[in-house]
Amino acid sequence: PLTSIITKRQDRKMAQQTAKTKIEQAKQDDTQQLELNRDEWEQLQVSGMDKTWKDEYCIVSVVSILNISSTS
Repeated sequence: PLTSIITKRQDRKMAQQTAKTKIEQAKQDDTQQLELNRDEWEQLQVSGMDKTWKDEYCIVSVVSILNISSTS
């Protein structure tokens, strides 16, 4: 079980790196079409969501403050 976890983690890292490499190559070649496999696409989506909790935390904080100030 431990080896499969490590292997899957390495596969995810490799897919993310491959996707980033393909994107950089497409930018250099000025290509409009980019082909990514499913794993690469999923890793790009996940890497884009790693900072969303900060946005949600800020929204909840501001709404809470506004709610408290409006009830006073």
